Amino acid sequence: MPSIGLVGAVLVIAGHNNPHAFQMSSFDSEALVWIGFAVIAAAIGIFLWRIGREDLASRAAPRIVSVDALPAGRISPPVVPMMTVGKLHEELEHRSAAWTQERERLQIEEVKLSQLDYLRMDPRKLLTHASEHERANLAAVLGLPRNVNAEVMEDAVRRAGSHSAASWWRGASVDYEEVARDVAKKMGVRNIKTGESVEVVERLAVEALFNKRLSKASPKEREEILAQFGGSRGGASVATAAGGLVLANLSGFALYTAASSALAGITGAIGLTLPFAAYTGMSSALAAVTGPVGWIALGLFAVVKIGGVDFKQTVPAVLAIAAARARLSAERQQALDTLSKAQKRQLIEEARIARLRTYIGKNLAHGTSFEVPQSQVPR
Repeated sequence: MPSIGLVGAVLVIAGHNNPHAFQMSSFDSEALVWIGFAVIAAAIGIFLWRIGREDLASRAAPRIVSVDALPAGRISPPVVPMMTVGKLHEELEHRSAAWTQERERLQIEEVKLSQLDYLRMDPRKLLTHASEHERANLAAVLGLPRNVNAEVMEDAVRRAGSHSAASWWRGASVDYEEVARDVAKKMGVRNIKTGESVEVVERLAVEALFNKRLSKASPKEREEILAQFGGSRGGASVATAAGGLVLANLSGFALYTAASSALAGITGAIGLTLPFAAYTGMSSALAAVTGPVGWIALGLFAVVKIGGVDFKQTVPAVLAIAAARARLSAERQQALDTLSKAQKRQLIEEARIARLRTYIGKNLAHGTSFEVPQSQVPR
């Protein structure tokens, strides 16, 4: 096409310089000039059109360059990480073995926790699981050496809760369940159901005792303590009684807090110093309300019959056992929650291992040295 324009241009120039060269009239010469201009414009347009097409084509299609042909200093194309099927199979075996080991551990933990039902455990067995500090405090309450075993401590609690004459007549002390009931009644609990479990009786005794002291607190202290138990601590609810708001349905660490703080206050009120602090995490309001002065004002131990129940021992003893039971139960529940989460993770890992096994099975036919992109491996 450019050659056509060139020929047209020559003709135009020749005709312009010598109109007689081609024996054309002035009209024909002028027409030929315009024809030449048109041919030149068409050639230029076609030329520019072809350049534009080549530029668009070069932009649309990526330029393939060999890595060896790249000049020094240029960044090479990104390398796709690959992994052999053999390595994947080794990973599968490792993860499967770890999963099996974790499953066995969780099964052992589940059996262990199922056997530790602290809520229904008798006090003798319960005290074998109590901490050294908890046993030492109970021994101090009972006037026993610190290193006595759980059997001796339980017998001492039962003797303290028995009438001398009745025990002589029966030939044995009362059961711990009866001791706990007597303490609950002493605290003002009424209408305890026949056959009620010992942990419920302990809880009722703790709630009644704690609410007695709470009723003597200032409105500001009471509000702060109720907020502490019913809010951040959990394991408690606030109920309405004749004397105002009271704590109810204590459980877990809330029950432990109430029982252990009441234990600290009562032992201080009767002039007994515990070898270890019963509870050190109480707020300033709780510490003030459960201090010894308040318990003395209640007059809980004003009347103690000769030969009768020694409430100065049975009340703090039941509180100590209730506190240990509540702590152990709360920690067991925490362990159960942790176990449940671990079991859910096991199910997720089991599904992931199954997907990996299926993926390996599809590619194993190509051999263990066959490589697959790591980004495609299900994990």
